[in-house]
Amino acid sequence: MRRVKDWLRQSEAALSQAKDSLKGNHFWSSCFFSHQAAEYAAKALLESKGVEMKGHSVFELLEEARRLGLDVGEDLFRKAIR
Repeated sequence: MRRVKDWLRQSEAALSQAKDSLKGNHFWSSCFFSHQAAEYAAKALLESKGVEMKGHSVFELLEEARRLGLDVGEDLFRKAIR
């Protein structure tokens, strides 16, 4: 469970950095940190169910969550494909 909290803490920090970057018109870093936030949140979700996954694809992480029967929402899943 400790790793879940670590992933969530990292996700919140990355999201905060993404918002700050956006305010400063640093769009590339906002995109980067937004992706990091989504990746870390997805990893937290999976680890909360006992699944540890490597990789950086938000789509693949959410796909695994769906395979486990977790409802990640169709809209979120479709956005991860892009």
